[in-house]
Amino acid sequence: MKYISARTCIKFKEDITATDRVLFIFRGYCSSTVGKSLGGGVQEVTMSNGCDSTGQAVHEQLHALGITHTQSRYDRDDYLIVKPELFNSADEVNFMKYTDTQTYNNIPYEYGSAMHYTAQTVSEPKQTIYRETMGNRLVTFYDMRSLHESYNCSCPVELNCKNGGVTNPANCSECFCPAGFGGKLCDDVPRGFSKKLVASSNWSDFEITFGFPWLFESEYKRLTLFIEAPKNKTIQVQVTNIEGYTFSSSCIWNGYEVKHMGDPRIMNPLYCCTTQPLWNTTYTSKINPSPVILYNRNGQQKFAMRYRYIDGNVADLPKRNNTYDSFEYPI
Repeated sequence: MKYISARTCIKFKEDITATDRVLFIFRGYCSSTVGKSLGGGVQEVTMSNGCDSTGQAVHEQLHALGITHTQSRYDRDDYLIVKPELFNSADEVNFMKYTDTQTYNNIPYEYGSAMHYTAQTVSEPKQTIYRETMGNRLVTFYDMRSLHESYNCSCPVELNCKNGGVTNPANCSECFCPAGFGGKLCDDVPRGFSKKLVASSNWSDFEITFGFPWLFESEYKRLTLFIEAPKNKTIQVQVTNIEGYTFSSSCIWNGYEVKHMGDPRIMNPLYCCTTQPLWNTTYTSKINPSPVILYNRNGQQKFAMRYRYIDGNVADLPKRNNTYDSFEYPI
């Protein structure tokens, strides 16, 4: 609840006498109805040891606030290969496809949303590089933007936020920033663990050890490597070595994200294994600065990369509108 309240206009108040209220209850599973129950009354959000992370708890609370599963969007077939003939009874509920008269989409489709299920037999991403991104529980910028749009969150005066940020409706004196960006106007490194790196025309090598051998926590630790270059240059990144990463569906224990796509708001593919698609590739970024985000809640990892800039101003790239608000980004 604190996570949501710090980033949206939604506030939670404890009240055991309200006629219409949400009751958080501990059971052996995690679940919530979507939106306010018909007829009102006491609406249960069930929690268990399996939803002890912030991301999983937010997942259920977003349901209670009216947000459906991403794989249930009416445009999901543009992004997923879904096999209804393999559904079991639970799949029929969790993969139920809504129509455009039952719901509306107010954010782009995002494989990395906390509201998306993992890739599995019944559903695979059409863009295979996102297979290990689906089903992670890292709450994204767009997850919170969906609440902004659904609850008409706004501020009296809008700040000039950078890098896709928006004025934070929970604190109108600062911006709410996409992952990898921070500062009052989203033009600096985020709070917490971060390091600025300045690119040159030659490759620079960087290596870091992140975490502890005995680390096992419900919350992710994040480290942002914030790569900057002159405004008229384009950043390139190569990941050269990873050690100690736990390969799993959704890269749920640890992994990294190289933010290089034109939309700085959206989650780029997550990686935790050298056998994933696009391993050992050169990322030519469409954003400057370009954050590289390491995350971890289990063990200790080694991460190594190279970075440089080449000629080319990302500001000169053609742009598109995300079709959901006025934000434009390079394509």
